[in-house]
Amino acid sequence: MPDTHGPDHQFDSGANSEAVHVIGRVVLDINGRQHVLGCAAGEESRLSALGAQFDQRVRELAATLGNLGEANLYLAAALTFLDERAPTLDPETEQRLQALEDRAAEALLKAAERIEDLAGRINR
Repeated sequence: MPDTHGPDHQFDSGANSEAVHVIGRVVLDINGRQHVLGCAAGEESRLSALGAQFDQRVRELAATLGNLGEANLYLAAALTFLDERAPTLDPETEQRLQALEDRAAEALLKAAERIEDLAGRINR
């Protein structure tokens, strides 16, 4: 049986404070349980694809970790997705890396200027 949270349940990514006007509806099968979500028109296929990815992760975790209960299994799946997207470098390393990238870009610009200057001398 689909898990609905009322007829006007809306999918809101949290990107803005306004709820998405529900026009479409998607049924997601997550670990053998159906969930119905409303979505904006045209977002059905994207939401279905995300649901399939989430289902795969939940099933992988269930096979590895066993019966954690639905909420904990969903939480674990969500946290693993977030962890994959989290920055892997600490802020100090990120800052040093950015400084190196800036210096490399500056060196490339100077090299390009020198090449253009030499090409201009050769063509005279």
